[in-house]
Amino acid sequence: MKLNDIPPAIVNALGEVLRKNGYFQENTEQLLQYKFGTWLTSFAPTVLFPLFDAMLSQDRTPISILLSWLYCCQPVFIPQLKSVLGERLYEDLCKYELILPAVGVPEKVESAIQIIPFIEQLFVATEKPKKVQDARGSFQCLSFDSNAVMTLFPDSYDLANQIRGTRGETALDLCCGNGAQSLVLAKNKNVGHVVGMDVNERALDYARFNAKLNGLNNIVFQHHDIRMPIVESARFEIVVANPPFCPTVRQTGAAGSAALFCDGGACGDDFVRIILHERMKEVILDKGRTFIIAPFVLRQGERVEERLKSFSTEELSYNTAVIDLGAPSSAEAPILNPFCANMVYFIASQTLTNPTEYPGKIKEFYEHLHGNGITGVKYVVLKLDNFELKHEHVSSLTPSTNPSTQ
Repeated sequence: MKLNDIPPAIVNALGEVLRKNGYFQENTEQLLQYKFGTWLTSFAPTVLFPLFDAMLSQDRTPISILLSWLYCCQPVFIPQLKSVLGERLYEDLCKYELILPAVGVPEKVESAIQIIPFIEQLFVATEKPKKVQDARGSFQCLSFDSNAVMTLFPDSYDLANQIRGTRGETALDLCCGNGAQSLVLAKNKNVGHVVGMDVNERALDYARFNAKLNGLNNIVFQHHDIRMPIVESARFEIVVANPPFCPTVRQTGAAGSAALFCDGGACGDDFVRIILHERMKEVILDKGRTFIIAPFVLRQGERVEERLKSFSTEELSYNTAVIDLGAPSSAEAPILNPFCANMVYFIASQTLTNPTEYPGKIKEFYEHLHGNGITGVKYVVLKLDNFELKHEHVSSLTPSTNPSTQ
């Protein structure tokens, strides 16, 4: 199934059903008694989905049916889903394989993707958790194939909360993945045009679908490897990045190929370095603003500001603010334990077929950090502004909307 083979009218109709029935984060949190985007809950959902489904089954309202079907990825009864979608949209979604027969349960169907209610009343479609069968039965887990389309983790919410009120006519979302940050920017009435870039074609398929699902027409998504120069006639007032940031033990052979969604190199900051040292001078406008979120791995006694100095370049200077997200200002603020996050991302990047393999992988990860002199991790947003570019000034231009790149 290729999401962008689905006619826009059908995707738009699904988005309208979600909006009509209040499929929004605040409503979902209230129904499930569950806080999105926090460290305590970020890795729990796949375990909790059957429990959520049992809770929702007591209240067969349209939003409960949609949550069971799209968020919890559980089978739902066909008549119930038809009552929410309508006969025609139901048939259209079946035709394009967004609705699939539930295995072994002929009276039920399930979704081919997951759709998560996100901030600003946005919807983010992403890869559906896999169902795995073991001796104890079936369970759901996230996909961690090398080209997996990642779900929303706390960094997704924290970065979105930092950028939701920013102003600028043009914005660039580097390492955009499923497009969550691009959606936040594009919905902002103070932002005119957004370009999202990623190397993962599967993620871009979801990102383009998400733009249609949310009725946003001011986003262009382009395939680009951030390690390569960005040959673009335009420069941007806002640049946002949520790059892969896991310190990764590199393996050899095909099985050890880089996981696109998490592999940040030996110390996890390879892409932060590339963005600051190479890409920024290609894309940022004078007086532009950049937001980069990442856990910074630190050596004994090292501070984030000191580590940043190694990323500096003579062709680019800027004011820097380091927003420490490890100490939220209120009990409600999202919090992520950065060391645990890195550990989970690392473990996630491995192809593990049995839980007994985990202890060995965790030990390998600890040894990798120790071997690289890493003693701590700081979870931060780098907020950079008032750029001074050491080259001829380039005026702000509206980025190309060549259909071949969309």
